Amino acid sequence: MPVRFATEEAKLESVVTRRLWALQIGMAIGFLVLLGRGVAFHVQNNDRLDRMAMKQYRAAVRMATERSRIVDAKGRELAVSIPVWSLYADPKEVKQPGLVARKLASLLSVAESGLLERLRSPRRFVWIKRKITHDELGAVRDSGLQGVHWMQENRRFYPNGSLASQVLGAVGVESQPLEGIELAYDKYLFVDPEVVGDYQRDARGHLYLSPSGFNEGRDQETKGDVWLTLDKNIQFATEEILSRTVEESRAKGGMAIVLNPKTGDVLAMASVPNFDPNHAGDFSPEHWRNRAVTDLFEPGSAFKPITFAAALESGVLNLEESIFCEDGNYTIDGRVIRDSHPYHLLTVPEIMKVSSNIGTLKIGQKVKDAQLYQTQLQFGFGAKTGIDFPGESAGLVRPASGWRPVEKATISFGQGISVTALQLAGAYGAIANGGLQMKPHLVERVVARDGTILYSAKHEVLRQSVSPQTAQILKQLLAGVVQTGGTGTRAATPDYSVAGKTGTAQKVNPETRAYYEDRFMASFAGFAPVEDPRLVVLVVIDDPRGGMHTGGGVAAPAFREILVSSLRYLGTRPEVETTTKSWEASLSDTPAVIFTTEADRFRLPDFTGVSMRGVLQAAGPAPVEFRFKGRGIAVHQSPEAGALVGRGDKIFVEFQ
Repeated sequence: MPVRFATEEAKLESVVTRRLWALQIGMAIGFLVLLGRGVAFHVQNNDRLDRMAMKQYRAAVRMATERSRIVDAKGRELAVSIPVWSLYADPKEVKQPGLVARKLASLLSVAESGLLERLRSPRRFVWIKRKITHDELGAVRDSGLQGVHWMQENRRFYPNGSLASQVLGAVGVESQPLEGIELAYDKYLFVDPEVVGDYQRDARGHLYLSPSGFNEGRDQETKGDVWLTLDKNIQFATEEILSRTVEESRAKGGMAIVLNPKTGDVLAMASVPNFDPNHAGDFSPEHWRNRAVTDLFEPGSAFKPITFAAALESGVLNLEESIFCEDGNYTIDGRVIRDSHPYHLLTVPEIMKVSSNIGTLKIGQKVKDAQLYQTQLQFGFGAKTGIDFPGESAGLVRPASGWRPVEKATISFGQGISVTALQLAGAYGAIANGGLQMKPHLVERVVARDGTILYSAKHEVLRQSVSPQTAQILKQLLAGVVQTGGTGTRAATPDYSVAGKTGTAQKVNPETRAYYEDRFMASFAGFAPVEDPRLVVLVVIDDPRGGMHTGGGVAAPAFREILVSSLRYLGTRPEVETTTKSWEASLSDTPAVIFTTEADRFRLPDFTGVSMRGVLQAAGPAPVEFRFKGRGIAVHQSPEAGALVGRGDKIFVEFQ
């Protein structure tokens, strides 16, 4: 028995051994086959695979530089992607890199040394020049240079140049967002290259497709056009008026905001100086900055309504009382506070009307420090508004626990506190809206290519800043500012009732931290119509030096022009019955022109001799798009006067 078992064991062992040898030989043969295929794949010149990889790469590059549109509230394009050509080379195909580099440098105005270095690269793909002109492409094509190729990609284009540039922002050469809405809403605007194809490079720079292959259309549902709350025509008028005011007053710069107080929609937001995002690299970063959101300044007398609001909410202010204003000079903690004119006794409405610093600080003295501080917070000062825009500043409001008497006094009339233009406009929006402060926003919705709404803004109430009763009183007090004897008479208009406040604040020397004697921030903030406000407008002029430096003298006229042109464009009828001519032409001495409606078409008036602002006023709510050339008064238009136009049609007007 033991012998038989041993024999069976030997047989079994022999079978196992043969099977193992067979398996090992099979694996070896398979390995040799794979090795041979790998070597052959590596050493052969597989042009077909290279072409496939490059085709995928070109498609990916084109999509990687594509972005969705940004449009205004009526769908008019503010930022689009347009196809352009870019040059690249396959160094493997370039037989004479020195000669090719020299010719390309001459044709494209680029450095020869950099080109030569790239053309001698071991990689299969190098950029020559991105997003070239039509003439450059033609010259390279005609040269017949071997190894040099071109591909189509996309370039971001802003058809209106500098219009709303600081709101829109800009993108880089790879379509990466740099500023503004382009940055804030990049997740909707940017088309990821992986949407088209997944490609990778090996250690030698060769392109090859990853296993995921070609997946055109993936994740497209996450991309869409961004619809702003801005209205292109209101934005244009605001920028034109602001730029002219800054130029005429020889100011350093300026800001302006047009806001719907009932919804928080920002209809216009402008800063001067601005920039052209089509050539962003030609401008300093200072020009890119949306100053209305990022920059801080002391508001001066435009802040006085907040102090009045605190006193009214505390129940310590009697509108009938008279306050001794010290004949123009009042000393606190050794510091002399002055009024622009000496006043003896003033009623509460008169203090607001003539903008008495001494009267306002005495009203502030009636209020407990904590209550005055809390009211400032209730109006949103010292905190970000939460607007959908990057880089917003929170402002600077000092806690009441650290106030000395003189600091409380100066804060009462708007010195010693720092705010943004958006915060100040929002505070006036709260007064206009019965005490309710709405969250401001620049984007109304995002719409996918198939019409799906990807995002829709909510009209959100931030806070009840003051009671409706206090807001109503403040409205009436601010309405007195623009009446005869007030500091804001140049903001008044015969067509609409206006409420607002001037501001003239000394600027701080950043080196000495002391106030300049001759540099100011001039502002006017207000709204109209008073009883049912439709718009809030804020204008701030930085360091005007044209002979007048006050808010009433510099900012108020610009406020009036922006307000009136915007209300008329929106179709807000005058509160006072006037003739058609005075309604259309009261803003300037240009002829009165209006669109006439025929069925669903609009008949063009004759724009000859009319200013840009007059043209926009004439359009009113007509759903057409203007393209302007030049400045001054209109000398030519297309289509001609009397032509019928429809929704979305373009009207070209030339000015001299």
